[in-house]
Amino acid sequence: MKTSTLTRCPSCGSRSIRRMRKPFRVRVGARTITIPDLEREICAKCKEEFFDREANITIDTYCFGKNRQRAQVKVRSRFTISHIGGSKPFNY
Repeated sequence: MKTSTLTRCPSCGSRSIRRMRKPFRVRVGARTITIPDLEREICAKCKEEFFDREANITIDTYCFGKNRQRAQVKVRSRFTISHIGGSKPFNY
C-alpha cells in the first residue's frame, strides 16, 4: 500500500488522512456496482474520500469496461486543432 499523498484534508483541513483499502460502492444508472478493495485516502474527521489516478481508472473499468476507452479514442480522432495564429478555426 502506498503512503498518503495528502497532508491536509481539502474539505475540512484536518491532518488525519489515512490510506486504506476497502470495498467501494457506486451507482451507475439503475445498477449498483461494488469494487472490492479499492485503495483510497480517507479523512478521519469528515470521512471525505480521495481517489488517485489508479483508483479512478479502476472505477472507470468496473463501471464502463472497455467501451469507455473506445469512446474516448473515437472522440479524440474526430477533432483536429489548427496551430495558434492560423487562419482556420478548429476543424470539427
